[in-house]
Amino acid sequence: FIRNCLCLFILLANCESLYSQTNTVPDSLLQLLKNVKQDSAGVELYLSAGASVETSNVFLAITYYSQAIQISRKLNNKRALAKSFIYYGSAMNVAQKNDSGFYYNQQALQIAKEIKDTLYIGICLVNAAAVLQQTGKSDEAIEYLLEGQKLLENAKEFKLKNYQTQVYSSLQTIYTSREEHDKAIVFGKKVLSLADEVGDNSSKCAALLNLSVSLREKKQIAEAKKYTAQAKQLATEMNDTRFVAAAILCEATLLEKEG
Repeated sequence: FIRNCLCLFILLANCESLYSQTNTVPDSLLQLLKNVKQDSAGVELYLSAGASVETSNVFLAITYYSQAIQISRKLNNKRALAKSFIYYGSAMNVAQKNDSGFYYNQQALQIAKEIKDTLYIGICLVNAAAVLQQTGKSDEAIEYLLEGQKLLENAKEFKLKNYQTQVYSSLQTIYTSREEHDKAIVFGKKVLSLADEVGDNSSKCAALLNLSVSLREKKQIAEAKKYTAQAKQLATEMNDTRFVAAAILCEATLLEKEG
């Protein structure tokens, strides 16, 4: 079992709402929702309310996101509509309605390209790739991610660099799963070059583990052990038991390879 195990961590970017999810709508938001206005602030309010419950009650979140979409359309605010579609599509994916999630993400992507919003284009490309990868369409996922890579390669803004890191992470993961280890190593090292800058320890830890897998398969055991040790140390500092367990599994696999 250990011999065949690949420690793959798909750290694909979701919409901005996923960074601040809780389990209930805060009382302050509930009060504001009683008198919500049909303006841009109302859109943001519904998006925040949906994000706060998406993990615990995704269908309530979808209801809030629908309200944001309606207001955005009334205002003819394309940027707000693109953002609302991103949130809505992400929630549909959480609800395991991937076809609908992909559809609304593509609607957001079309609008983002019309208004030349680089951040939203990048988010949409990565979200689309995530769905395609989950449905076994890795070739199409790679196309989306390479487009995202080209778009974000020279990004200077912090948010764009964050998504650039996640594009590299996604490409590394896909190439590792396809056993295209030379390509996986290239993108894994790109993740490491940016992860510290943007403070993305999760992507860094995943990249270290996936680099260990690729190097192990290329029989570069010493290098693989080095990356595994770094991942284990970082995971311990993060107090992330999933990554610690994965690092221990990688260590065991490397020992078996040596034996």
